[in-house]
Amino acid sequence: MQNKLSLLFLFLLTIMLAGCGFHLRGSNIHGAATLSPELKIMFIDGVRRNSALMTALRADLTASDVQVVDSSDDATAIMRILSNNFNRRTLSVSSASGKVREFELHYEVTFVVNNKEGDILVPTQRARLVRDFTFDETRVLGKDSEESILRKEMEQDIVQQILIRLQAHARKIETPDIAS
Repeated sequence: MQNKLSLLFLFLLTIMLAGCGFHLRGSNIHGAATLSPELKIMFIDGVRRNSALMTALRADLTASDVQVVDSSDDATAIMRILSNNFNRRTLSVSSASGKVREFELHYEVTFVVNNKEGDILVPTQRARLVRDFTFDETRVLGKDSEESILRKEMEQDIVQQILIRLQAHARKIETPDIAS
């Protein structure tokens, strides 16, 4: 009897979590991004093929049923990465030792999407993130790995911002302005 109650409780808890919209970070309960058909075969220009940004973009676009091709001749859309900047800025310095106590990480990607003819499909967009973290000189190894983890998370977050903007383009096409 108690076993059945435990199973029932577990089942109800699962239903409640799913019903409230809870999902694990990095998972997409609504499926992959829905992009317009003109973006379904894409060439990405302006970033190295083996860079972390390219790897994350390729993976997330592929999950959204976009074929990322190696030549602009094969593409219906060309995403041009106009800038891909990652900077670290000092936020605070210890008054006693004069050493850095806190950093701010800035990551910014600017992109535009055109078709083969050069017509703009998605106008120039700027995705920007800022994160800060404290630095403890007694824990240098841990803080270096923390910064590395933050960078990877920021790259993934930037890719999510890019996909959201591409999705917004698809929604804009589906619901054109009727006020003419």
